[in-house]
Amino acid sequence: MPMEDLALSPQCGFASVLQGNAISWDDQRRKLELLVDTARKAWGTAA
Repeated sequence: MPMEDLALSPQCGFASVLQGNAISWDDQRRKLELLVDTARKAWGTAA
């Protein structure tokens, strides 16, 4: 599958309401850092 047809979804694991998913601020930050790191490894940085 071509890279331009792939995407990462940051939504999974985050809830839209506080009661939906008890995740700490530190866990949220680590998850987003992993998402960014994965995207940079897959697609590089923006020009």
